[in-house]
Amino acid sequence: MLVSVVIPAYRAQETLVRAIESLRAQTYAQWECIIVADDMFDYRQWLDAQQLTDARIFHADTGTIGSGPHQARLTGLKTASGDIFASLDVDDTVAPQWLEKLVPVAAFHGAVTDNTLVIDGLTHQVLYKAFDFIPDPITLNLDAFFQTTAPLVPLVRRDKMTGCISNITLSEDVIKNAQLIDSLGKLCIFSESLYAYQVMPNSLSHHAEAAREYDKSYAIYIDRCVNGDGFGLSLAGRKIMAAGLIHKRKLNQLFAAAQKENPMLNFQTFVAARIDN
Repeated sequence: MLVSVVIPAYRAQETLVRAIESLRAQTYAQWECIIVADDMFDYRQWLDAQQLTDARIFHADTGTIGSGPHQARLTGLKTASGDIFASLDVDDTVAPQWLEKLVPVAAFHGAVTDNTLVIDGLTHQVLYKAFDFIPDPITLNLDAFFQTTAPLVPLVRRDKMTGCISNITLSEDVIKNAQLIDSLGKLCIFSESLYAYQVMPNSLSHHAEAAREYDKSYAIYIDRCVNGDGFGLSLAGRKIMAAGLIHKRKLNQLFAAAQKENPMLNFQTFVAARIDN
Protein backbone atom coordinates (compact mmCIF):
# COMPACT_ATOMS: atom_id res chain seq x y z
CA MET A 1 0.00 0.00 0.00
CA LEU A 2 1.24 3.46 -0.88
CA VAL A 3 1.55 5.92 2.03
CA SER A 4 1.32 9.66 1.34
CA VAL A 5 3.26 11.70 3.91
CA VAL A 6 2.61 15.45 3.89
CA ILE A 7 5.18 17.87 5.35
CA PRO A 8 4.01 21.49 5.76
CA ALA A 9 7.06 23.74 5.34
CA TYR A 10 7.25 27.26 6.75
CA ARG A 11 10.74 28.68 7.25
CA ALA A 12 11.77 25.06 7.40
CA GLN A 13 15.39 25.17 6.30
CA GLU A 14 16.76 24.43 9.77
CA THR A 15 15.04 21.05 10.26
CA LEU A 16 13.63 19.88 6.92
CA VAL A 17 16.64 17.75 5.98
CA ARG A 18 16.48 15.90 9.29
CA ALA A 19 12.78 15.15 8.84
CA ILE A 20 13.26 13.92 5.27
CA GLU A 21 16.28 11.78 6.18
CA SER A 22 14.21 10.03 8.85
CA LEU A 23 11.59 9.32 6.19
CA ARG A 24 14.13 8.06 3.67
CA ALA A 25 15.46 5.68 6.34
CA GLN A 26 12.12 3.85 6.48
CA THR A 27 12.25 0.07 6.19
CA TYR A 28 8.91 0.34 4.35
CA ALA A 29 9.69 1.73 0.90
CA GLN A 30 6.19 2.35 -0.54
CA TRP A 31 5.76 5.98 0.37
CA GLU A 32 5.57 9.36 -1.29
CA CYS A 33 6.31 12.66 0.41
CA ILE A 34 4.63 15.94 -0.49
CA ILE A 35 6.48 18.97 0.85
CA VAL A 36 4.09 21.92 0.90
CA ALA A 37 5.73 25.34 0.95
CA ASP A 38 3.73 27.80 3.03
CA ASP A 39 6.28 30.60 2.74
CA MET A 40 6.74 31.02 -1.05
CA PHE A 41 10.16 29.36 -0.78
CA ASP A 42 11.48 27.00 -3.46
CA TYR A 43 12.23 23.90 -1.40
CA ARG A 44 12.76 21.79 -4.51
CA GLN A 45 15.73 23.91 -5.58
CA TRP A 46 17.00 24.16 -2.02
CA LEU A 47 16.95 20.37 -1.52
CA ASP A 48 18.73 19.90 -4.84
CA ALA A 49 21.46 22.20 -3.54
CA GLN A 50 21.66 20.00 -0.43
CA GLN A 51 22.12 17.01 -2.77
CA LEU A 52 18.99 15.51 -1.27
CA THR A 53 16.92 14.11 -4.12
CA ASP A 54 14.50 11.22 -4.13
CA ALA A 55 11.96 10.28 -6.80
CA ARG A 56 9.40 9.76 -4.05
CA ILE A 57 9.54 13.42 -2.96
CA PHE A 58 7.09 15.86 -4.56
CA HIS A 59 6.43 19.54 -4.02
CA ALA A 60 3.37 21.75 -3.67
CA ASP A 61 2.71 25.35 -2.63
CA THR A 62 -0.12 27.04 -0.77
CA GLY A 63 0.49 30.15 -2.86
CA THR A 64 0.67 32.32 0.21
CA ILE A 65 2.74 32.94 3.35
CA GLY A 66 1.74 31.57 6.73
CA SER A 67 -1.66 30.10 5.90
CA GLY A 68 -1.01 27.52 8.63
CA PRO A 69 -0.30 23.79 8.80
CA HIS A 70 -3.95 22.78 8.30
CA GLN A 71 -4.21 24.56 4.97
CA ALA A 72 -0.78 23.30 3.93
CA ARG A 73 -1.78 19.70 4.66
CA LEU A 74 -4.99 20.12 2.68
CA THR A 75 -2.96 21.43 -0.25
CA GLY A 76 -0.68 18.41 -0.03
CA LEU A 77 -3.53 15.94 0.20
CA LYS A 78 -5.04 17.26 -3.02
CA THR A 79 -2.05 15.90 -4.92
CA ALA A 80 -1.55 12.76 -2.80
CA SER A 81 -2.29 9.39 -4.35
CA GLY A 82 -1.74 7.11 -1.37
CA ASP A 83 -3.97 4.45 0.13
CA ILE A 84 -2.96 5.68 3.59
CA PHE A 85 -2.22 9.25 4.67
CA ALA A 86 0.18 10.52 7.30
CA SER A 87 1.62 13.83 8.40
CA LEU A 88 5.15 14.68 9.46
CA ASP A 89 5.87 18.06 10.99
CA VAL A 90 9.05 19.63 9.71
CA ASP A 91 10.57 19.77 13.22
CA ASP A 92 9.92 16.09 13.90
CA THR A 93 11.46 12.73 13.07
CA VAL A 94 10.22 9.16 12.76
CA ALA A 95 11.88 5.86 13.62
CA PRO A 96 12.93 3.63 10.70
CA GLN A 97 10.09 1.15 11.35
CA TRP A 98 7.37 3.80 11.70
CA LEU A 99 5.63 2.80 8.47
CA GLU A 100 6.50 -0.89 8.49
CA LYS A 101 4.84 -1.39 11.87
CA LEU A 102 1.88 0.97 11.52
CA VAL A 103 0.74 0.54 7.90
CA PRO A 104 -0.74 -2.97 8.39
CA VAL A 105 -2.62 -1.80 11.49
CA ALA A 106 -3.97 1.30 9.74
CA ALA A 107 -5.01 -0.80 6.75
CA PHE A 108 -6.97 -3.17 8.97
CA HIS A 109 -8.48 -0.77 11.54
CA GLY A 110 -8.78 2.37 9.42
CA ALA A 111 -6.31 4.36 11.51
CA VAL A 112 -3.58 3.93 14.10
CA THR A 113 -1.22 6.10 16.10
CA ASP A 114 1.88 5.27 18.06
CA ASN A 115 2.99 6.31 21.54
CA THR A 116 4.41 9.73 20.65
CA LEU A 117 7.75 10.60 22.20
CA VAL A 118 8.08 14.25 23.28
CA ILE A 119 11.71 15.41 23.08
CA ASP A 120 13.52 18.66 23.85
CA GLY A 121 14.85 19.53 20.42
CA LEU A 122 17.97 21.22 21.78
CA THR A 123 19.07 18.90 24.59
CA HIS A 124 17.55 15.75 23.03
CA GLN A 125 16.16 14.95 26.47
CA VAL A 126 13.01 12.82 26.53
CA LEU A 127 10.34 14.87 28.30
CA TYR A 128 7.54 12.27 28.32
CA LYS A 129 5.51 9.86 26.21
CA ALA A 130 1.90 10.21 25.18
CA PHE A 131 0.98 7.17 27.27
CA ASP A 132 2.49 5.31 30.19
CA PHE A 133 3.21 1.62 29.70
CA ILE A 134 0.44 0.10 27.62
CA PRO A 135 -0.02 -3.41 26.29
CA ASP A 136 -0.79 -4.06 22.62
CA PRO A 137 -3.38 -3.64 21.38
CA ILE A 138 -5.33 -0.86 23.08
CA THR A 139 -7.83 1.64 21.79
CA LEU A 140 -8.56 5.24 22.68
CA ASN A 141 -12.07 6.64 22.89
CA LEU A 142 -12.94 10.33 22.70
CA ASP A 143 -13.11 10.82 26.48
CA ALA A 144 -9.64 9.35 26.95
CA PHE A 145 -8.24 11.29 24.00
CA PHE A 146 -8.99 14.60 25.68
CA GLN A 147 -6.92 13.57 28.70
CA THR A 148 -3.79 13.32 26.55
CA THR A 149 -1.28 16.17 26.29
CA ALA A 150 1.18 14.86 23.70
CA PRO A 151 0.38 15.31 20.00
CA LEU A 152 -0.91 12.16 18.30
CA VAL A 153 0.02 11.70 14.65
CA PRO A 154 -2.08 8.89 13.16
CA LEU A 155 -1.82 7.02 9.90
CA VAL A 156 -5.29 7.08 8.33
CA ARG A 157 -6.75 4.93 5.58
CA ARG A 158 -8.08 6.97 2.65
CA ASP A 159 -11.75 6.14 3.28
CA LYS A 160 -11.48 7.31 6.91
CA MET A 161 -10.05 10.75 6.17
CA THR A 162 -12.07 13.70 7.49
CA GLY A 163 -12.60 16.94 5.59
CA CYS A 164 -11.51 20.53 5.90
CA ILE A 165 -11.97 22.49 9.12
CA SER A 166 -13.05 26.08 8.59
CA ASN A 167 -11.88 29.07 10.64
CA ILE A 168 -9.17 27.37 12.67
CA THR A 169 -5.51 28.24 13.22
CA LEU A 170 -4.51 26.56 16.50
CA SER A 171 -4.99 23.01 17.86
CA GLU A 172 -5.82 21.72 14.39
CA ASP A 173 -4.39 18.33 15.31
CA VAL A 174 -6.68 18.06 18.35
CA ILE A 175 -9.80 18.78 16.33
CA LYS A 176 -8.82 16.53 13.42
CA ASN A 177 -8.09 13.66 15.79
CA ALA A 178 -11.37 14.26 17.61
CA GLN A 179 -13.20 14.05 14.27
CA LEU A 180 -11.35 10.84 13.43
CA ILE A 181 -12.06 9.15 16.76
CA ASP A 182 -15.69 10.27 16.71
CA SER A 183 -16.15 8.71 13.27
CA LEU A 184 -14.28 5.50 14.12
CA GLY A 185 -15.62 5.12 17.65
CA LYS A 186 -12.10 4.39 18.90
CA LEU A 187 -8.52 4.82 17.73
CA CYS A 188 -6.04 1.95 17.78
CA ILE A 189 -2.85 2.72 19.74
CA PHE A 190 0.51 1.08 19.04
CA SER A 191 2.49 1.02 22.29
CA GLU A 192 5.93 1.58 20.76
CA SER A 193 7.22 5.15 20.34
CA LEU A 194 7.96 5.65 16.64
CA TYR A 195 7.20 9.36 16.18
CA ALA A 196 9.44 11.91 17.92
CA TYR A 197 7.78 15.27 18.52
CA GLN A 198 10.66 17.73 18.79
CA VAL A 199 10.07 20.80 20.98
CA MET A 200 12.02 23.54 19.23
CA PRO A 201 12.84 27.05 20.53
CA ASN A 202 10.99 28.73 17.66
CA SER A 203 7.85 26.62 18.06
CA LEU A 204 4.57 28.15 19.15
CA SER A 205 4.81 26.55 22.59
CA HIS A 206 7.87 28.73 23.30
CA HIS A 207 6.23 31.93 22.13
CA ALA A 208 5.50 34.52 24.81
CA GLU A 209 1.90 34.88 23.61
CA ALA A 210 1.26 31.15 23.18
CA ALA A 211 -0.92 30.61 26.24
CA ARG A 212 -3.02 33.70 25.52
CA GLU A 213 -3.62 32.73 21.89
CA TYR A 214 -4.55 29.17 22.82
CA ASP A 215 -6.95 30.45 25.48
CA LYS A 216 -8.75 32.58 22.89
CA SER A 217 -8.96 29.67 20.48
CA TYR A 218 -10.24 27.23 23.10
CA ALA A 219 -13.01 29.67 24.03
CA ILE A 220 -14.09 29.91 20.37
CA TYR A 221 -13.92 26.15 19.83
CA ILE A 222 -15.94 25.40 22.96
CA ASP A 223 -18.63 27.79 21.74
CA ARG A 224 -18.64 26.03 18.35
CA CYS A 225 -19.20 22.72 20.11
CA VAL A 226 -22.07 24.06 22.22
CA ASN A 227 -23.72 26.55 19.91
CA GLY A 228 -22.26 26.06 16.45
CA ASP A 229 -21.37 23.39 13.94
CA GLY A 230 -19.58 21.20 16.48
CA PHE A 231 -16.90 20.54 13.83
CA GLY A 232 -19.19 17.94 12.30
CA LEU A 233 -19.02 15.62 15.31
CA SER A 234 -21.95 13.55 16.53
CA LEU A 235 -24.10 15.06 19.27
CA ALA A 236 -22.41 12.89 21.89
CA GLY A 237 -19.03 13.74 20.40
CA ARG A 238 -19.72 17.47 20.64
CA LYS A 239 -20.49 17.19 24.34
CA ILE A 240 -17.34 15.19 24.98
CA MET A 241 -15.27 17.61 22.93
CA ALA A 242 -16.67 20.66 24.75
CA ALA A 243 -15.82 19.11 28.13
CA GLY A 244 -12.40 18.05 26.85
CA LEU A 245 -11.59 21.51 25.56
CA ILE A 246 -12.65 23.04 28.87
CA HIS A 247 -10.16 20.69 30.54
CA LYS A 248 -7.43 21.70 28.09
CA ARG A 249 -8.23 25.37 28.58
CA LYS A 250 -7.83 25.04 32.35
CA LEU A 251 -4.48 23.29 31.89
CA ASN A 252 -3.41 26.03 29.49
CA GLN A 253 -4.35 28.68 32.06
CA LEU A 254 -2.20 26.93 34.67
CA PHE A 255 0.64 26.97 32.16
CA ALA A 256 0.12 30.71 31.59
CA ALA A 257 0.45 31.35 35.30
CA ALA A 258 3.61 29.25 35.49
CA GLN A 259 5.07 31.01 32.46
CA LYS A 260 4.69 34.36 34.19
CA GLU A 261 7.05 33.07 36.85
CA ASN A 262 9.39 31.52 34.28
CA PRO A 263 9.18 33.23 30.87
CA MET A 264 11.47 30.58 29.31
CA LEU A 265 9.02 27.78 30.15
CA ASN A 266 7.31 25.94 27.28
CA PHE A 267 4.11 23.91 27.47
CA GLN A 268 5.68 20.47 26.99
CA THR A 269 8.26 21.03 29.74
CA PHE A 270 5.46 22.28 31.99
CA VAL A 271 3.43 19.13 31.32
CA ALA A 272 6.46 16.89 31.85
CA ALA A 273 7.03 18.43 35.30
CA ARG A 274 3.39 17.79 36.26
CA ILE A 275 3.70 14.15 35.16
CA ASP A 276 6.88 13.70 37.22
CA ASN A 277 5.15 15.14 40.28
